[in-house]
Amino acid sequence: MYQELCSSTFLGINGFIIKVEVHISNGLPTFNIVGLGDVAVKESKERVKCAIINSGFIFPIGKIIVNLSPGNIKKVGTHFDVAIAVAILLASNQIKIDTKNKMFIGELSLSGEVKFVKGALPMVIESFQQNIKDIVLPINNLKECSILNDISFYPIKHLKDFKSGLKKIYLKENIKSNNKNYNIDISSIFGHQFAKRALEISAAGKHPLLMIGSPGSGKTMLARSICSILPDLTKEEAIEVSKIYSIMGLLKDNTRLSFSPPFRDPHHTTTPIAMTGGGNSLNPGEISLAHNGVLFLDEILEFKKDTIEVLRQPIEDNVIKLSKSYGNISYPSNFLLIAALNPCLCGYFGSTVKKCTCSEGEIKNHLKKLSGPILDRFDLALSVSSISFDELKKKRSENSGNEIKQRVINARDRQKLRFKNLNIKYNSQLTGDILYDYCNLDNESEKFLKELYRDFGFSLRCFNNIIKVSRTISDLYDEDFIRKNHIVEALSYRVSI
Repeated sequence: MYQELCSSTFLGINGFIIKVEVHISNGLPTFNIVGLGDVAVKESKERVKCAIINSGFIFPIGKIIVNLSPGNIKKVGTHFDVAIAVAILLASNQIKIDTKNKMFIGELSLSGEVKFVKGALPMVIESFQQNIKDIVLPINNLKECSILNDISFYPIKHLKDFKSGLKKIYLKENIKSNNKNYNIDISSIFGHQFAKRALEISAAGKHPLLMIGSPGSGKTMLARSICSILPDLTKEEAIEVSKIYSIMGLLKDNTRLSFSPPFRDPHHTTTPIAMTGGGNSLNPGEISLAHNGVLFLDEILEFKKDTIEVLRQPIEDNVIKLSKSYGNISYPSNFLLIAALNPCLCGYFGSTVKKCTCSEGEIKNHLKKLSGPILDRFDLALSVSSISFDELKKKRSENSGNEIKQRVINARDRQKLRFKNLNIKYNSQLTGDILYDYCNLDNESEKFLKELYRDFGFSLRCFNNIIKVSRTISDLYDEDFIRKNHIVEALSYRVSI
């Protein structure tokens, strides 16, 4: 007796169709699963056997072999349970359902209940792209997949549901979400006009930003407000983010597609693997969960040095490549990096609120925790001071969050048009070979830059960063050329540590 049907797994953020084959023959009772499965797949034997018996079916007596094809792809997770159980029941003639153009996913409990699985969204998207438009899935996964249309869903609660026949549900497209992924609007922050301007430039050109200031100066509040001025994600970007969160099982209660950029602020005890992703299952890490959004490292000097250093390659390439003996996986990591730090151990060096108690040597050793290559990757660096009493009495910012956001959108539109023939989107991605082709300087600004390079001894990376930030400032002013005042403003965001 032989039966085959379709299931799925995921590689990176993309689904991959898996054929589940079951062969039942006479012989000593055995039950084996082959096809390069991990421990969770191998343990599926016990879950499937108990679920079949406890659902009122008869577990076939004989030699049962389950093959997950293709055999050279590593299978990870518990989502093959339902497909294996259904294939066994079909092969033993205990149920009759049409499996043509159907995909089956779901984990089984010992009682036969069908449980939520991670990664349903990328698996369903891949099935649709492979022209498989009938999806049998756990009822608890229906919400996260409701952002897709033109797909027929068969939600199931229990293995018993296959006795009475499957009930089809066709969902209308329901993608728009009004939920905002932030709770601090930039216009609600008193004072800090200089820092808020830096946030605007950072958001417009996707420039990494470093804020230095004493405790309570407002660094964390400012960083959290940046999502209020970031443009909404496109539908393609939002789906890409949702696929990553689906793999991590973070879309359980999501009924609509969120167009707000994600904001991640991992704790300073985060390990390098938790930051980049990896481990036995090669799961995405914090930098991929921040994809198309913001990664905020509060008190960056408290992070282990190797955790910070692993950010160097993803910042440049916008992708993280993970390797294991059984294969390689790439996750997107196109994030905006924002970091904050105290200027010394006590935190009050240069503060007008409290006197610093650190020695000169302690201050230098404190700041040495950030390597030169990491510092160079911050296009913007500024000091954040506590606001004065007079600033507290003033009204909130004259510019509303919506006005700033619109300027950011306009600047990004200019970049999109400028780089339409290149594989980049933002000024921060300009590299040496094309930097000067797309950063037009007028005569005065070119002369000024020449004097800067001669007199201040900037590193080439630092000098290029100044030009890229100047380009973004000119975009915010809706100007085609970089002028001297744009360069002067860019220089004001170059605090050295």
